Amino acid sequence: GDMAPLDQITALANHYNAAVMIDDAHASGIYGIEGRGAAEHFSVTKDIDFLMGTLSKAFGAIGGFVSGKKDLIDMLKVNTSTYYFTSSLPASEAGALIKSISIAKNEPGLRKKLWTNVYRLLKGLLGIGLEFPLRFSQIIPIMVYEEKVAFQLEDFLYKKGVLCSAVTVPAVAPNMARLRVSVNATHTDEHIDMLLNVLSEAASLFNLPKKAYSKKDWEIFLAQTPKYILQLIDINKGN
Repeated sequence: GDMAPLDQITALANHYNAAVMIDDAHASGIYGIEGRGAAEHFSVTKDIDFLMGTLSKAFGAIGGFVSGKKDLIDMLKVNTSTYYFTSSLPASEAGALIKSISIAKNEPGLRKKLWTNVYRLLKGLLGIGLEFPLRFSQIIPIMVYEEKVAFQLEDFLYKKGVLCSAVTVPAVAPNMARLRVSVNATHTDEHIDMLLNVLSEAASLFNLPKKAYSKKDWEIFLAQTPKYILQLIDINKGN
């Protein structure tokens, strides 16, 4: 769920005449007014030299991509063996992707539902008092710290009908295990509420770490949230 401060990174790159390449795997189709990803989110699209991403997340298919200015992409085609020796996507996948990208571009209602679900979940997690980063992301890590407990929690949730992965070493540092909650646009209010009920039960059963956010924390969080997200989910910043 972390997002690099691309506005600061591109400012440094421009100052030192450096190139910028970003991995937009979790942002493409999600962030930005038109779902164009992290660069649009930070309004720095023109400052990105290479944009790399996957087609298996928001777009629901297989494969990946690297985009950039034509001369740079031509250079990659000639000099990168990973491209040269990669087979083409099946025509069926290419057709599905064309449609998927069109949906992401022309149907903002899906992003509206996604961010509405994220908002509902964040509000619910505040009520439970679990430790998680307060930010708008479709990936919400709930801190557990102990690896053994993280796997026990994963199993507990699975038996309750919730598919949620424990993330441990080497994906994170030692003693920084967490539960990775992934929200999508097809989740209903009932799905979110069921997850919250199960997490509330788990919080007591596993003595999960607690963190109490104040009303001021919530106000700062909303004030720092991009306007396009607040507008999509019809939130008044004062709420």
